[in-house]
Amino acid sequence: MKIVSFNINSGKGADQVCVPENSMNVLKKEGADVIALQEVAAFRPQCPPVDYLKEAEKFLNMTSAFGKTLDFDNGGTYGNGILSRISMEKMDAVSLDFPEEAEPRKALIVKVNAEKPFYMVSLHLSYQGEFDGDDEARKEALKKLEAYLIEKKYFPVILAGDFNNSPQSPAIACMRENWDIVNDSAAFSLPTAYTGKFGWMQIDFIMSYPKNAFRWKNFTVIDSYGPSDHRPVSAEFEMI
Repeated sequence: MKIVSFNINSGKGADQVCVPENSMNVLKKEGADVIALQEVAAFRPQCPPVDYLKEAEKFLNMTSAFGKTLDFDNGGTYGNGILSRISMEKMDAVSLDFPEEAEPRKALIVKVNAEKPFYMVSLHLSYQGEFDGDDEARKEALKKLEAYLIEKKYFPVILAGDFNNSPQSPAIACMRENWDIVNDSAAFSLPTAYTGKFGWMQIDFIMSYPKNAFRWKNFTVIDSYGPSDHRPVSAEFEMI
């Protein structure tokens, strides 16, 4: 099976021009079985009046789940999404603790009813420099999410998304204790986004828990910068 994770920037390109079909075409070309999306918007101001997830469902012939993180003043919504060719059940949209002045963040959790069922999480953490102590806050948010998944027995689980952390960050180092970080299989792959604080970095990840529950191969940073301000990442797996 193939997993893709993509921060679609609400359907806006790297030039901030909103053409949702461009990122959908990237996803169609990849032919993934399950897709984790971040910055998913419905009727975002300054964009065409489009519910991205509903349009992507039709365009890709997949089913979707949505985890809202905030509302727009015009009645639109914004958050994380998951698309799947396999039936799935939405389990939770878990709030992650960040300061009140920061943008709300959640992790969307679904159960994918494959022959061997597994859980899938789409995640978007606070951006670098958003508030004082943001590095430590992202680490604590991941630890909280890990504890929640274990408490609820939501595993084996694949966690994918925009972590806003580099592979060398304390937050990712902490996850390596209990998770397989699929990005680690590609030592010299492309950066996935330009961060205002540190420049180009690989900040989009795929990882799985517990260790050795999945056999991973072909991790790739998809060289399609332009339809979004992130490059998507993909990998293939089988359950052990």
